Amino acid sequence: MVSGTVSAHSFTVRFLPDDRVHTATGPVDLYLAAAAAGILVEQPCGAQGTCGRCRVRVLDGEVPPGEEDRLHLTPPELAAGWRLGCKLTFTGHATVEVPSVVRSLAGKSFGPERVAGGGRDPVVQVHRAVLPPSKAEGPVSGDDRLWAALGKSTRPQTTPASLADLGGVEAQRGPWTVWLDKNGLLAASPGDGGDGYGLAVDIGTTSLAVGLIALADGGVVASASCLNPQVALGADVIARIKHASESPDGGANLARLVREGLAFLIRNLLVEAGCQERDVVLAAAAGNPTMLQAWAGVRLTSLGTAPYAAAWSVEQHWRAADVGLPIHQGASVYVFPMIRSHVGGDAVAAAVASDFDLGQAPRLLVDLGTNCEVMVGCGDRVVATSAAAGPAFEGVSIRCGMRAAPGAIDVVSLEPSGDVRIHVVGDRPAAGLCGSALIDLVAEMLRVGLLDPSGYLRKPHELPASAQAFAGRLMECDGQAAFLVAASGEAATRDVLLTARDVRELQLAKGSTLAAITIACRSLGLDPADLEEVSVAGAFGNFLRKASVIRMRLVPVVDAERIRFVGNAAGVGARLALLDRGVRARAAALALRAEYLDLATHRDYQDTFMRTLSF
Repeated sequence: MVSGTVSAHSFTVRFLPDDRVHTATGPVDLYLAAAAAGILVEQPCGAQGTCGRCRVRVLDGEVPPGEEDRLHLTPPELAAGWRLGCKLTFTGHATVEVPSVVRSLAGKSFGPERVAGGGRDPVVQVHRAVLPPSKAEGPVSGDDRLWAALGKSTRPQTTPASLADLGGVEAQRGPWTVWLDKNGLLAASPGDGGDGYGLAVDIGTTSLAVGLIALADGGVVASASCLNPQVALGADVIARIKHASESPDGGANLARLVREGLAFLIRNLLVEAGCQERDVVLAAAAGNPTMLQAWAGVRLTSLGTAPYAAAWSVEQHWRAADVGLPIHQGASVYVFPMIRSHVGGDAVAAAVASDFDLGQAPRLLVDLGTNCEVMVGCGDRVVATSAAAGPAFEGVSIRCGMRAAPGAIDVVSLEPSGDVRIHVVGDRPAAGLCGSALIDLVAEMLRVGLLDPSGYLRKPHELPASAQAFAGRLMECDGQAAFLVAASGEAATRDVLLTARDVRELQLAKGSTLAAITIACRSLGLDPADLEEVSVAGAFGNFLRKASVIRMRLVPVVDAERIRFVGNAAGVGARLALLDRGVRARAAALALRAEYLDLATHRDYQDTFMRTLSF
């Protein structure tokens, strides 16, 4: 795979073991060069150079080590060509080995294998028609013959991409398959093309996910996710908006990166499923306003200053060609409506997927992520807001944090004997802690007394009797207190630690989330303890333990039976929107009636945030 053309001033970066090449015309970061070559490299700390886990090996080329390289790598490793990928910039020809452990891997689900086939009110109508021979006195053009065969008195709207499918109609006899939606012709194919496929797209601040969905029965044919390549330009939406505003090509860079990331995933899915691009005739996308506008190539300026206005609020209907999706270029792309400011289509998608919009009881939906969305409802009223939780829930900015990929610890429990029981994704030695493990671990450390309610990690001589068995796991790491979860050796590829700074990062994310929930409840005259339904969404939502969520006060303290985990509800919502026009109608209605709550100007937010920091 080669990107770009070679000129007198260009150079190439070759990636092994894939043997893919990117051609650059000026200095280029490894992450961007790799993404352009179809390789996505993990950057667990958001390209800050603090975790030391994005190690790649420069086999050929002059790339002197930098300060961060010397901090995290030994002299023999540096001599062998190892560098931190997030700090690696190329200015000339180079060959780089990218180990599998630092590549982005799948992690998000799109719900159960099957849902109601076709939906109650299918989005796509599939027609089969047999074309009669062309006659001089009858319809001659391709579309005339096709519409006549379908018995259509009204011509569906067409696009250049859908008309391209009709180019062979005048010479084609026999059966044709035609896909239509309410807006017109999506695709047409000679022969029996089946019912076709749809693409569910979840564009998150930290990760991207796509699901290939069979339109016949709603089944998930294949799915995959990866780190959002935009993290190279900033860990959160504020940093992305700043980049778009301050860099001349900032907006274009954001659009290109997210499109390249999605295209990379989609092409891999199609190969896995044995499908062609033209077989996918529909897409539905969910995401927060910053991500959706960046994907569309729309300026982000208005999202960076009060009143933080998005470019649109109602649902959008685009074509795949408009946003760089490598599917049928005439495919319709439905984009969920947005509520306001930073509460976007992902929150609306999660709400309809979890049936939050149909409830009447006091209820909460919280979607845990870098940009954390909160909805509280009581009767017909719904209040929506968002909290800048940061990427800690997804393992980013945590010393030994990582996404829920093979090698990630996802469950932790502390035994009275002083043992730490862990479960590792993929049944392999542990490499780090994903979001669910972080929440488990902090909750367990609070339970036994290793942590006090303020988040302070006690020293060995300060431990209560219930925590004495773990004294040997307390240590110092880079000048700060730390707890050893798994030691390097048979059970782990390195020492897996939780540091005092990690606890603080998680505490800030938790405090921001709980403060948003508390203020949203108060705006409806509710005490958070009165909530009868608490739905927790997020990529790792299905893997959390209720006891852990309650103990660390991630959500209001309620009876465990009131809490349910709904997983990647935004992705499930996108899947449902492929199948049922009724789901789209519900999304539109919710976006209209939801009341937006602006925390940035709320007089009680700072005080509430300070109170919710404690565990």
